[in-house]
Amino acid sequence: MSLTLAAILFGYLLGFLIVPRLITQERFLELSCICGVILTLMAFLTPGYVAIRCIALLGAANDMVMPTIFPIAVPAPEHRWLQPSSS
Repeated sequence: MSLTLAAILFGYLLGFLIVPRLITQERFLELSCICGVILTLMAFLTPGYVAIRCIALLGAANDMVMPTIFPIAVPAPEHRWLQPSSS
């Protein structure tokens, strides 16, 4: 198993276990974006194998972002068919 795949699985499981039990979706999105920025800067500023590891670990930061975007961005349906009609 590659490091990127392991990081993706770790990020997915971490999000599944702590959101929304311990942390809100918005806060988890903030933390994963901060993690992504830090890993990107480290990949840019460090030489050789350390930079490659940082790029591989970006899989965790990216995977933590995706499950939190959709519940925040997509509003809940209004279930108009369940409400009594006004006519």
